[in-house]
Amino acid sequence: MKRRVVVVSAGILSPAGVNWPEFNAGIFRHRDWFAPLPDHLPYPAAARVKDEVIDSFFKNGGRRFKYRRYYNRATEMGVVAACECLNGIEPGAVDLGELPVFWGAGPNFDLRAMPESMDEHEIDAPGCERRSEPKSGAAAAWMLQYLPNLAASAVSSAFCTRGEAITYVTACAASSHAVGEAFLKIRSGLLDFALCGGSDSRLNRQGLLAYLMLGALSSARPPRVLPFCRDRDGFVPGEGAAVFLLADESLALSRGLPILAEVAGCGSSSDGFRLTDPDPEGFGMERAMSAALRSAGASPSDIDIVNAHGTGTLMNDAAEARALRRLFRRPITVTSNKSQFGHLSAAAGAIEMAACIAMLQSQRVTPTVNTESGTPEEGIDLVKKSLHRPLRMILSNSFGFGGQNSCLILKRWTS
Repeated sequence: MKRRVVVVSAGILSPAGVNWPEFNAGIFRHRDWFAPLPDHLPYPAAARVKDEVIDSFFKNGGRRFKYRRYYNRATEMGVVAACECLNGIEPGAVDLGELPVFWGAGPNFDLRAMPESMDEHEIDAPGCERRSEPKSGAAAAWMLQYLPNLAASAVSSAFCTRGEAITYVTACAASSHAVGEAFLKIRSGLLDFALCGGSDSRLNRQGLLAYLMLGALSSARPPRVLPFCRDRDGFVPGEGAAVFLLADESLALSRGLPILAEVAGCGSSSDGFRLTDPDPEGFGMERAMSAALRSAGASPSDIDIVNAHGTGTLMNDAAEARALRRLFRRPITVTSNKSQFGHLSAAAGAIEMAACIAMLQSQRVTPTVNTESGTPEEGIDLVKKSLHRPLRMILSNSFGFGGQNSCLILKRWTS
């Protein structure tokens, strides 16, 4: 028998709100969260988390975060969000020593330089033999910041979790894949609880240049994201983290844990197309959505709204629109949070899942902002202003660069 899986706590660090209550309020406001970037960066604006929020958290963190010097920005944000999530449950309700971590992460573009004590003057490049001892104060574990599993490891270390800790690096689908894996293991009975989510930040020179070279960023001034609109021209980058504690429903109820929503299904696929472009017909996207519906025991008619991947890029939105038209065979109501807080890359799926939970709780749809005059793709009923609507089940799409797709179905929880 398949068990029901519920969300019992959440932690958020995003441009739209730096904790769960702020985020819940922010995403229903009819505005975006884009702000100017420093002049030395090659793009004018992004959706950014304020430095002082992160610094204030770690200033009061004590020895639990003594390894912060090895964290990159995405890891810092992930630890902050994980702390909010775990602080949201009563002490002792969950055995942290047994808790697994499933994490979505990006490529860590904000890498600092190799310590001077390990440059080419002190290491033989062919055999990497040390020519001299490291200079005093050198970061002995400088390599940590390069590792994709740094965030998952940092969260596990900070909270002394000793369950499995697995990192997913499937581009923009990474944190959705992480949530999906946690959901499947709890539903099957392999786990009772799981911490899952993801974090990412590419608001640095290397990350922004990579997006610019791909031609993926909005060229409008000021930049804006127009998902599914005919005049869309790219996305605006963002950063953040979202973390969830998932649980078997019966255990959550027996321990008096609050239930925010139910994770009802997940589905994954690969385009099997190009490394740089989505399948223009969206067959891989459709396959992932169909798999999520089967996982949830649902049909397209059960979905009240789609929280689309909706990047605002020409090719991705066109492919997603084609997939949605084939799957639903009717105009489907769609929103895209990327119009509000940009594209959070590996963290996008988790942050957008958080928005789905907020929609289910409030029975209100988030707006796709800045699209009032836009003409949507055929078959897309784009929510341009926040509206109240009965919501029972939401499909949330995440489609990663390289054709790696992951979809989640969130359901309003009822006992």
